[in-house]
Amino acid sequence: MIIQYTSFRQNYLSKRLLFLLTLSFFFISCSHNNIIETGHIERHGEKNPHGIKLTIGNNVPSIVSDYNSRYSTFGSIRSRGRHTGLDFKAPIGHPVIAASDGRVIRALYLSCGGNTVYITHGRDKKGNYIGTGYTHLDKIFANKGQLVKRGETIGTVGITGSCASGNVPHLHFLVFKANKKYHLGCAYISKNHRKDLPCKGKRMNPHEFWYDGIGMMSCFEKHKIYTNKMRARFTIPVECLKKMHKVTNTKLNRN
Repeated sequence: MIIQYTSFRQNYLSKRLLFLLTLSFFFISCSHNNIIETGHIERHGEKNPHGIKLTIGNNVPSIVSDYNSRYSTFGSIRSRGRHTGLDFKAPIGHPVIAASDGRVIRALYLSCGGNTVYITHGRDKKGNYIGTGYTHLDKIFANKGQLVKRGETIGTVGITGSCASGNVPHLHFLVFKANKKYHLGCAYISKNHRKDLPCKGKRMNPHEFWYDGIGMMSCFEKHKIYTNKMRARFTIPVECLKKMHKVTNTKLNRN
C-alpha cells in the first residue's frame, strides 16, 4: 500500500511539474508577442500626433508607437521626449527589409539602438541626402558598403539595445535628411566613443515618404516594378503578410 501511494505521489508531482513548465512557456511566448498583429496603429488614447491622415493595409504589421507620439511601445510616457520614428510590432526573427534601393553606410551595435543598420538612398530635389535607419534588430544580414535592393532582407526584428522594450519586440524605423551622407543616422552616447553617432541629420516623419504618397502605407511587392526616381520613397520596412485589404480610420486606426 505504501509503495502504491509513493508511486501515485511521484506521478502526481511529475504531472504538476510538467503543467507548470508548459504554463511558463505559454507566458514567455505571450510576453514576446509571437502572434503578428496587423492593420492598425495603437494610439494609447492619444490623438494623431503628427496630423497626417493614414491608409494602412490589414497585412501591414501594426504600429505600436507612431511618429511624434508621447507614448512608448508599451503605453508609458516617453522619458526622452516624443518619438522620432515608427515602431512596427513583429515577433523576434521576423524579416526586416530595405525600404528602398540604397547603400549601407553603417551596420553595427549601439548601446541605445542595439543592432542597427543605416542606408542612404541618394538625394532629394534640393540636394539633401535621404536615409533610413533600422534599430533593435536581433540579427544583421547586411554589411557596411553593401548595395541593397528594395525588399531585400537586411536583418530580423529583435529587442536589442538599452532603448528597446524587453517585452515588445519591434523594428524602430527612422527617416533622415542631411546635407552630408555620413550625417545620416545618430545614436545616444555609447560606452565606446568611437561608435558615437552625433545627431547632425534631421529625423523626418516617415509618413511623408511612402512610395504611394503621403500617408499611403504600402507593402513591398516582389513582382512590382519600382521607379528608380522614387528611391527616396519607401515601402514598409518589415515583411508583410500576403493578404491585402485596405482600411482607413477604423476604431483601432484613429488618424
